[in-house]
Amino acid sequence: MQRLEQHFGLSLFSRTTRSLPLTVEGRDLYERRHAEHRRRRSAGLSRRVSG
Repeated sequence: MQRLEQHFGLSLFSRTTRSLPLTVEGRDLYERRHAEHRRRRSAGLSRRVSG
């Protein structure tokens, strides 16, 4: 996780002794990447169906 945080230059998690929630930046990054993954997957599936 620290490597990812260093790569993106931000904190992805708020670390405590009892939990590890995403930071606002971590949640934003997750949502952007997840949306991109869904678009790519959808594009791949539509190509297979029509191709």
